[in-house]
Amino acid sequence: MEFSEAVNDQDVEAALALFAGDARVLGDENITYEGKDEIEDWLLLGFQNYESFYKFSEFDVEGDDVTWTWFASDPTGKWLCVGNATMQDGQISFLDYYDCQKSN
Repeated sequence: MEFSEAVNDQDVEAALALFAGDARVLGDENITYEGKDEIEDWLLLGFQNYESFYKFSEFDVEGDDVTWTWFASDPTGKWLCVGNATMQDGQISFLDYYDCQKSN
């Protein structure tokens, strides 16, 4: 999926292009980012705080909903997270990642 490639490459422009103009992201600590300007800030913050994103699972697609798991690493270790996106007209309209747990 294009999203995993853009995130793995830490390519803000490519990742941002996948979001609808009025998209929302539910991020860490239940902070909501709305619209492309705030989502760009969220992406930049993520790329700054996490050293790498890798090993995305297969994407489970049901209608307009896409779910996956992925690893991210930061200075404190490696994290396994679940992601869920809602697609509308080929773009991400809502993205949530949750249930991040420290992994060995």
